[in-house]
Amino acid sequence: MTAIQETAYPRLKSSPSSKDLKAIYTPTSEELELARKHTKNQQTFLCFLVLLKTYQRLGYSIPIAITPPKIIQHICKIAQTTVSSPELRDYDCSKSRTRHLAIIRGFLDIKAYGKKAAKVVHKTMMQAATTLQDYGDLINVALEELIRQRFELPGFTTLERMARKARKAFTEEIYKRILKPLKKSNRKQLDALFVVEDGPTSAPWNDLKQEPGRPTLGELKDLIERLNWIASLRPQTDVLADIPEAKIKQLAAEARSLDIAQMKRLAPEKRYALSLAFLARQHAQALDDLAEIFIKRMNAMHRKGADALQLYRKEQQERTDTLISTLKDLVIAFNSDADLAQRLVKMAAVIHDYGQTLIEDCDAHLDHTGNNYLPFLRQYYSSHRASLFRLLEVVPLHSTTQDTRLMDAMAFIQAHRTSRKLWIATDASDATLEDADTPPLILTWISNPWWSLVTGQSQKRSVPTQVHRHYLELCVFSQLLLELQSGDIYIEGSSEYHNYYSQLLPWEECEAQLADYSQRMKIPTDGKAFVNQLRQYLIAVTKKTDQAFPRNTQAQFEQDKLVIRRPKRVHIKGLSVLKQEIEKRIQPINLLDILGDTQQWLNWTQFFKPLSGNASRIANPIARYIATTFCYGCGLGPSQLSRSLKNFNPRQLFRVNQGHVTTGTLQKAINVIIDGYNKFDLPKLWGSGKHASVDGTKWDIYEQNLLAEYHIRYGGYGGIGYYHVSDTYIALFSHFIPCGVYEAIYMLNGLHDNPTQIRPDTIHGDTHSQSCTVFGLSYLLGIKLMPRIRRWKHLVFYRPSRSTRYKHIDSLFTEVIDWKLIEQYLPDMLRVVLSIKAGKVSPSTILRKLGTKSHKNKLFQAFHALGCVLRTGFLMEYINDVDLRQLIQGATNKSETFNAFIKWICFGGDGVLATNNREEQRKRIRYSHLVANCLIFYNVSEMSRILNELNQEGFKITPEAVKALSPYIRKHINRLGQYLLNLARIPGEINYDLPIQMTLGT
Repeated sequence: MTAIQETAYPRLKSSPSSKDLKAIYTPTSEELELARKHTKNQQTFLCFLVLLKTYQRLGYSIPIAITPPKIIQHICKIAQTTVSSPELRDYDCSKSRTRHLAIIRGFLDIKAYGKKAAKVVHKTMMQAATTLQDYGDLINVALEELIRQRFELPGFTTLERMARKARKAFTEEIYKRILKPLKKSNRKQLDALFVVEDGPTSAPWNDLKQEPGRPTLGELKDLIERLNWIASLRPQTDVLADIPEAKIKQLAAEARSLDIAQMKRLAPEKRYALSLAFLARQHAQALDDLAEIFIKRMNAMHRKGADALQLYRKEQQERTDTLISTLKDLVIAFNSDADLAQRLVKMAAVIHDYGQTLIEDCDAHLDHTGNNYLPFLRQYYSSHRASLFRLLEVVPLHSTTQDTRLMDAMAFIQAHRTSRKLWIATDASDATLEDADTPPLILTWISNPWWSLVTGQSQKRSVPTQVHRHYLELCVFSQLLLELQSGDIYIEGSSEYHNYYSQLLPWEECEAQLADYSQRMKIPTDGKAFVNQLRQYLIAVTKKTDQAFPRNTQAQFEQDKLVIRRPKRVHIKGLSVLKQEIEKRIQPINLLDILGDTQQWLNWTQFFKPLSGNASRIANPIARYIATTFCYGCGLGPSQLSRSLKNFNPRQLFRVNQGHVTTGTLQKAINVIIDGYNKFDLPKLWGSGKHASVDGTKWDIYEQNLLAEYHIRYGGYGGIGYYHVSDTYIALFSHFIPCGVYEAIYMLNGLHDNPTQIRPDTIHGDTHSQSCTVFGLSYLLGIKLMPRIRRWKHLVFYRPSRSTRYKHIDSLFTEVIDWKLIEQYLPDMLRVVLSIKAGKVSPSTILRKLGTKSHKNKLFQAFHALGCVLRTGFLMEYINDVDLRQLIQGATNKSETFNAFIKWICFGGDGVLATNNREEQRKRIRYSHLVANCLIFYNVSEMSRILNELNQEGFKITPEAVKALSPYIRKHINRLGQYLLNLARIPGEINYDLPIQMTLGT
C-alpha cells in the first residue's frame, strides 16, 4: 500500500494554526451570501460553509463528522452561529448535502469526478509510467492534471488502485514489446543463463552478477573477455531501444535482487525482459569498469616510471658528479691566462679520450631533464601492450569534438601493431605502410616531453617523417587516459564515460530559461555585464583587504610568506556543568530501541517495499526492516545478528536487504528524519540550516574489488564515506567513493535537488574539497563555496588587470584573470548549469570531466577562469574576516565530529565493509547514515526535554552554553543490547581424554 503522506494528495491538518484558519477557512462576503441564498436555517447555513471551505482547500468533499473541530469553531465564529454535534452528523446523510455539493462545484468551477476524469487519470498515469516507477509519483502526476483540468479529486484508494493498474499495464506492454522481436535462439540463450550444471563452475546468471576485482593486468584481461561474453548474450538487434531508460534501470535493479530459483518462477515474458535489462546494465558497467581499470593501470605505469627516474638518479649520481667535475675543469682551463692555443691544449687534456663517452653520458642525462620519466615507461608497457590493443578493439571510442587527431593516431598504431620495425614512416604514400587507407598521422597534439622520444627530434621545427613505434603507442595510450577523463573521448554505451554533451539541454530551451535564471540568481546572463559585475567585485574585495591589512593582527607576512594565526579558544562558562546535568538526566537506552522509537514517531520504514511492486508481502515487515537497518547499519551482518536477536534468521535479513531496500529508499527514509529533526527548536540554536560542511572518512574494505585503493592521506586500502553535515549537526547526504577520487567532485551532488526542509546554500570543507573549477560551477548553481584552505604558498592569486597594484599584499598576486575567456564561453557555462538544474546531468559528472586539464576543452578553461575570480575573492575575505574563519572552522569541526560518531555506530566487523559488491558498499554507507540520524534525532528529543526541565527548575542556562552543545552524545546508548547471565545453566561434562586421530594423505 502507498502511504498517503508519500504523495501530494491534499489532507487537512488535525490542528490548524490560527494563521491558517484566518487565511484559508475564513468565508468571504460573497461566500456568506451564497450560503444564505441556498440554505434555510442555521444548521444548513453552517454546514454549507464548512463543506465549501474544506472542499475549496482539498478539491474533494469530506464528511462534516471528520472535519477538524477547530475549523468548524472558526467558521461558527465568523458566521455568528452555533450548531450541535448531532445536527452536524445528520447533515452528512441528508439530501441537502448532495444539492449543496453541486452548487459548490458550480461556484468553484469544478467538474465532478466521473468517467471522463477517470480517463484523464489513466492516460496521465500511462504517460508518466514511461519515466516514473513509484506509485506515489504516478498519483502526484495525476493529481496535478486533475487540478489543471478543474476536476474533483477522487478518493485516495481510487488513485492508488489506478496507479497500480497503470503501472501493471505499462509493464506488461513493455514485456510484450521486448518479447516480440526476440528470436527462438535468443530465448534459448537467455534460458541457458539459469541452468545450473554439475561441477565447480557457477551458473551464468550468478557469473553475470560478479564484481571485478582489483585493477590488475589480469583483471583487465578478464574484463575484456567478460565484455565479449556479455555482448554475445545480447540480441543483435537492440530490443530495448524504445524502452525508457528509467524503466530499464528499474527492471535491472529487480533482476539483480532475484536469484536463479526466483527468476525461473517468473512468467517467460517477464524473465526475458528482466534478463535483457540486466544484460544491458551489465554491459554498460563492463565498459565503465574497463575504462576505470585502463585509467588505473596507466596511472600506475606512470607512477612506476616516476619512481624509476628517482632510483635512476640515485644510481647515476656518481656519473653526474663526474660530468659536473669535468665541466668545472673545462671552465678553469678555458679561463686560464694562457693564450688560446694553450687553453685548447689544457681543455683537450681534460677531455682526453673520453669525448664520445662524455657526449653519450650527457645525452643520457638530458633525456631525463625536467623530471622526464617517460623513457622508463617502456619496461612497464611491454607486459600491457597486448591487452591495451585488445581494449582498443572491443571498446567503442569516439571523439566529442571535431578534433580527430588522437583517433587517427589510434588507427595508425593499430595498423602497425604487428610491425617489427622500431621506426615507422609517417607519410601515407610511403611504400612501407601496410595500410594505405590509414589516415595521415598528424602529431601536433603531442606534448614536448613526448616529442623527442616519439619523433627523434629535439624541437618541433619540422614535420617528422618517422616515429618510434613503442613510444608513439605509449604516448597515444597516455593521451587516451587524459581525454577519457576530460570527456574529449567517450565510450558509446557506457554509463560513466558516455558523451555528456548529448545530455545537455538544447540551446533553444536554455535561452527560454535565461531570464528566470538571471532574476532568481541575480546574475547577468549577458557576457559583458557578467564580466563587469565580477570585475567590480574582485576590485572591491582586494582593495578592502589591502587597506585593512595593516590593522589585521592575525595575518602577516613572515619571510615573504603569508601566515594566518588561529584565534585563541574561548572558554564557555557553564558548559561543563550543563553537559554533566544532561548526562545525568538522559535515560539509558538500547540502540535497537532508538530505531524502534524513531520508527513509531516518524514511520521511516514506509519507503521499504518489494522492488517489483507486486511481490508477496513479508510477515511483520516493520520489525524486519528495523532489524535489517540495525544489521547493516552497525556492520554486524545477518549471521551475527541472528545469533543475538531472536525470531530472525540470516536469510530473512539478507532477502529484505536485497529485495526491499535500495540506496534511493534509504535516502528517502533519511529525509523523513531530517524533516522531523528540523521541527525541534534546539538545532536552530546551533545553526541556520543554510550552511553545510563536507568531509570524508576512510572505511576499510576488502582489497579484491575495483573501489579498493591504497591512499597515503588516509593510510591503507579502502573507500571514502563522504558526508554532507548541516550546521545543525544532522547529516544530509552520504556517498561512497574510491580513495583516489578527488573528493570535491561530489561536493555539489544532492544540493541542487534537495527535497528536505533543511536547504543549505553555503558549503564548507577542507583543502581537498575545492578547486577553481568547483568555485566556478558552484557560483553559477547559486551555492557559496567557503572551504578551510591550508598550504597558502601553493595557491595562485589573480589580479583584475596587469596594471593593478596593491600597497600591502601585492606579493600575493602572480597571475591575471582572463576576462575575455569568461565572457566568450559564458553561454556554454550557463547551458551546463541549466542542464544540471533540469536534472539532465549531475554536478559530479561535470566536475569529473572538468577536473582534467584539456587543451581541447575550452569549457574547462572557462570554468577555471571564472573560479580564479571567485576563489581569489573568497581568499581576500578569508584573510580579512576573522569571524568568517571561525565560522568555517566551526562548520568543518562538525563534519569531523560526525565522522567519529558514525564510526562509533558501525561497531560490528571492526569497521570493515564486508562486501565486494559496489552497490552493497553504497547501501551500507546509507544504512549507517540512517542509524546515525535516528540517534541524533533521539538525542535532540531527550536534550530538549532535559533543557525544558532545567529551565522550569530555575537552573541557570546561558545561550552560549546551549549553542556549544552537540547531539553526538553516546554514553547513554547501549550498542550491544542486554544479555542474561544464567549461572544456573548446567553445561555438559568435559572430556580431556578424547583421542585425536589423523589420517596422513598419500
